[in-house]
Amino acid sequence: MAAPSADLVVGDLSDGAARVVFPGEPEAGANRRAAALARALAAAAPAGFEDAVVGAASLLLLFDPATTSATRLLEQARETETRGEAGEERSLRVPVVYGGPHAGALEALARELSLSAEELVRMHAAAEYRVAFLGFAPGFAYMTGLPERLAAPRLETPALRMPAGSVAIAGPYTSIYPGGTPGGWRAIGIAPVRVFDPAHEPPSLFSPGDRVRFEAAAADAPMPPAPAAPPPRGAPVLRVVSPGAFALVTGPPRRGVSGWGLAPGGPMDPLAAALANRGAGNPESAAVLESNLTPPRLEVLRPIRLCWWGSGEARDGDTRIAPGAAFDAAVGDVLAFPSDGDPRMYLAVAGGLEAPLSPSRLAAGELVCAAPEPPAPEPPARRREAPPPGDAIEVRVVPGLEHEIFDAATREALRATEWRVSAHSDRRGLRLEGPPIPLAGRPEVPSEGAPLGAIQVPPDGVPIVFGPDRPLTAGYARIANVISADWRLLAQARPGHTRVRFREVTLEEAVAARAGSVG
Repeated sequence: MAAPSADLVVGDLSDGAARVVFPGEPEAGANRRAAALARALAAAAPAGFEDAVVGAASLLLLFDPATTSATRLLEQARETETRGEAGEERSLRVPVVYGGPHAGALEALARELSLSAEELVRMHAAAEYRVAFLGFAPGFAYMTGLPERLAAPRLETPALRMPAGSVAIAGPYTSIYPGGTPGGWRAIGIAPVRVFDPAHEPPSLFSPGDRVRFEAAAADAPMPPAPAAPPPRGAPVLRVVSPGAFALVTGPPRRGVSGWGLAPGGPMDPLAAALANRGAGNPESAAVLESNLTPPRLEVLRPIRLCWWGSGEARDGDTRIAPGAAFDAAVGDVLAFPSDGDPRMYLAVAGGLEAPLSPSRLAAGELVCAAPEPPAPEPPARRREAPPPGDAIEVRVVPGLEHEIFDAATREALRATEWRVSAHSDRRGLRLEGPPIPLAGRPEVPSEGAPLGAIQVPPDGVPIVFGPDRPLTAGYARIANVISADWRLLAQARPGHTRVRFREVTLEEAVAARAGSVG
């Protein structure tokens, strides 16, 4: 623990992650302070700083522990605030067509709250809201300030797909859905605005700390067109013949994007991606193609040099290619990769690939493009090996901070159980199978940022380990955090098969293991 001042407390979650809380502050005041510190860090961009994720009443700091510390970052944030360089809260006005396609839902909610639809609309539009934090989906802003009279529970059965711009209420919050996601909130209207557009700068309409007012708009207010994916800037080099179970192009983890509601992302197995890049002659952080579980088949569109990393042998026509060995491919060649190899395979193209801001699953026929510019050079890295993961793995963790929820018995249950990685696992998180952990209390906590490898325990007592595409914020307590040096063991775990045991280590051991696994 470290406390740069008496009015806040820093708790280390793992190597490179710490949580800041504000004892004695009400939730609204703590949230304002967290948002102010996040703005100050974004403005200062100190060495080693990666991101600051604002939660309901806390701040998650992500950083390189070899370069800086949470305490040092907070000192630099306050220096920036003192100089008046932290930026100000914004005021936004957003039009809303109350009712519209959600007229029936608006009427139903009004009856449930013993209000008329007109009264509900008037009260919702009269309030001033504040963006407390973002989460759930890119651009999805949790806004406080909802009149208590309008607080409503979520739907028992969420909608399968909420239209873009849907204005909705849940508990003490209101928000606007970016579209394309399920939705359990109570819809009351639609806003003719685009809350997230990857082609726009910045891509998100809202940021933590923004003040927002809603204004009733005419029923015929036009909706903006759906955001179009930015056109590729690089030349196509591969065509997806068949995508396999899940393939995407991903660059290194994105830094400083939490204010847009984006998770860092990045490769599931950063070491395997780095080794593929090294074989192709790229910097280790260049964008690569990642496949999950079942690999894709790819057609070569121009002469290129490649390197892949996984297990088994890939094929370029009749030619067999070992992992880690660079090879040249000609136009028309079709690349195939072993389906019984490592769960996650990486393919690097000399010169790098072009990665979108918000990577998505590749589809059959889709083109994969080269980076428009060569990747920036990096310092030479020392030789690293990627040992193959086994059927049973031991993963080191740093204990969590929710002592009142996870007592000695719950922590022992985490360590003593041999878990199995569930088939219902993906890049958002690895679900574990095993006996439920006995909880000493309800695991709900105010929503807060979660680092890679955070082990969350929902009310059913069965843990979930957050991955690179995790929700930006989440509302269940974390019993522990996987250290960064051991994350790749889980990244290459085979869903439905790999068995996992956890072993607690100290923060100092986690930092030392990290230093030994990079470079």
